[in-house]
Amino acid sequence: MRSKLFAMALAIGLAVPASARWRVAESEHFQLYGQTEPDRLRELATKLERYDSAMRFLFSVPDESPTKATRVTVYLAHDVNTLQRVYSQNQTVRNVWVYGFYHSSAGGSVAFAPITQPTFDPDRLDGWTALLHEYTHHVMLSNFSAAYPAWFREGFAEFCSNTRFEPDGSVTVGHTATYRADWLKHGDRLTAAQLFENDSKQMQWDGGNYMYARGWLLTHYAILGSRERGRQLLRYIAAVNAGTPSLKAAQDAFGDLSQLDKELEHYMDVPLDSVRIPAAKLKVGAIAVRELSDGEDAMMSVRLRSDGGMSHAVAAAIVRDARRIAASYPADPAAQLTLARAEYDAGDDGAADAAAARSFAASPSARALIYRGLPALRRARKDKDHPDPALMAQARRYVLDANRLDPGDPLPLFTFYDINRTSDTVTRNARDALERAFELVPQAEEVRFAVARQRADDGDLRAARLLLTPLAMDPHAGGGYPTAVLRLIDDGKSDAARDLLDHPDHFKPDG
Repeated sequence: MRSKLFAMALAIGLAVPASARWRVAESEHFQLYGQTEPDRLRELATKLERYDSAMRFLFSVPDESPTKATRVTVYLAHDVNTLQRVYSQNQTVRNVWVYGFYHSSAGGSVAFAPITQPTFDPDRLDGWTALLHEYTHHVMLSNFSAAYPAWFREGFAEFCSNTRFEPDGSVTVGHTATYRADWLKHGDRLTAAQLFENDSKQMQWDGGNYMYARGWLLTHYAILGSRERGRQLLRYIAAVNAGTPSLKAAQDAFGDLSQLDKELEHYMDVPLDSVRIPAAKLKVGAIAVRELSDGEDAMMSVRLRSDGGMSHAVAAAIVRDARRIAASYPADPAAQLTLARAEYDAGDDGAADAAAARSFAASPSARALIYRGLPALRRARKDKDHPDPALMAQARRYVLDANRLDPGDPLPLFTFYDINRTSDTVTRNARDALERAFELVPQAEEVRFAVARQRADDGDLRAARLLLTPLAMDPHAGGGYPTAVLRLIDDGKSDAARDLLDHPDHFKPDG
């Protein structure tokens, strides 16, 4: 969901000594890449699988195994400095507060964490605590249909990510987030009323730290500290999802908010409970570790920067490195596929198609076909009013072949829908492809927006509203575009809402 930093022509320090090879640990829910020993990589992948299983056990989340393409890809950067350079590669100043980050798209979900000091220690905010925090968002967005106010989204993620992995294989969730103590006990502490009112705006200033802290405390209290407050929390969330403003919903559900403040003040000064899940209740499947091929290993610096998110200027810098490195591996399918993506991101459709063709010739894959289809689609749309029918047909053929090769990959499905939106009538097959993509990656904003837009086009603005509400409550987005669409829907301006969904470039932020 957030990935930025200044452009660099070189590998921006992503490499460690040349002898350190990249390996990947592949498990049911994760692909974990790192430059560390196989046993260490397997140990970290096992901890992530235990965490996933603990989350599902605690909150009755069904364990529907992801497809190979929808597993979360985790990159272990060599250290925090490296991770921060990747995160900030579109910015002029490095963000030194980032310890891990995550984002999701139709192409899949990606997370970054540092390999150094993966302590899984809730007494400190390190990269692994941040990774667990972000993975909690992933599980929530992937499995829970309700929309959650910003304070609860972040408070719930803080509650879950303060986890200890015990030597006997058990997992203990809900430890005290001691690194939030200063924000709870000092400075401009948020009252419950402030927390409930306009909470997404708290992320726009330093008050975001207070929201994380107070949100964690209230979530912990409602889950483990008070059954009555827990029942009230459920009523509050139901009311918010029914359209009641957050503060009004809180007053109706929790009653006197000043009394709630008093209870929270007392709660943070007493020893807090946690929940231990025995190892026997946790499911960890097979984990396979392999060393990357020479070409795949050499291109990892490019791959990390491409997956970290980039501006066009950064993409131009990345592709220069990609071309130089991939030239030594013309028959390596992974190296050529990484080059194809870099070329496409940099805007060279011909070079992207050629690299994808080399990748497919070496080892047929759905993603190689997609990076033949996407350049054809972009070339076809150069004249947006008169798309080239021959190139559109070529793009459609590549995408359909990609889907046949890997039906569980959401990117061909989403691209097929996108192709069909060019025509006057969206076919039933295209709608089905979009719905299937949404089933596979409901956490991907671009897919959710597309489904909401299609529902609005079909006249179902209520469904569009339900789909957009979680995005409007995203504290990192601060409302913005989805909030503007919701406002139009609520004001009965359905035509204007559809127009804004069809033309997001028409949105003008306040101020």
